[in-house]
Amino acid sequence: MKRDPLDALFSNYVRSRDSYTCQRCKKYYEPPTRAIHAAHIFSRRHRGVRWDPENAIALCHGCHTFFTGDPEYFTEWVENRIGSNAYNLLKFKARKTTKYTKFDLSQIRKELKAKLASLKCEKRS
Repeated sequence: MKRDPLDALFSNYVRSRDSYTCQRCKKYYEPPTRAIHAAHIFSRRHRGVRWDPENAIALCHGCHTFFTGDPEYFTEWVENRIGSNAYNLLKFKARKTTKYTKFDLSQIRKELKAKLASLKCEKRS
């Protein structure tokens, strides 16, 4: 699947939001790095949640690979982490047919940039 600049911005936001720390094993990675991933709970092919920050968590390469190999365990781990209601809402959004206009995508980009800037300000304080 093609990764575009919005995907890169989204990834930067998720990794920064989670402080470049794997949410499973808690290992910290000094940015900038490719060792920590913005792992989607529901695949990027589900456009309704592709850029939804609630649909991604920072995972190191090892934990991401581990969860990819055991999707049932990943589902269980995520449900325990965020709760069944939040998980079911994400599943609903993921299964819904979603089409974005150029304006929609520009708004998503603007929101992610603002959230990322806010995180950077918080960390400086």
